[in-house]
Amino acid sequence: MTLWLKDPKTNEASVSLTLLMISFLATVVAGVLNMTGIVATTSIFTELTYSCVALYFSRRFSFNGKSFSSEPAAEIEKKVDV
Repeated sequence: MTLWLKDPKTNEASVSLTLLMISFLATVVAGVLNMTGIVATTSIFTELTYSCVALYFSRRFSFNGKSFSSEPAAEIEKKVDV
């Protein structure tokens, strides 16, 4: 049994997707508690969700044909022409 959720694209365990889901659920719970008057603000959970969205969706991106990724350094060295 794995603790992490599987990424739908790669079908591998994803820490960033797991953090995104946990922060989203915490934001929903905080919103409900805010509506009932138990807590005064939900801003910390909202900001955490924004950070996790940025973490998950910016894992691989490219500028001008150069891609940046979270691959291990050994894999990157194999791709670099020296």
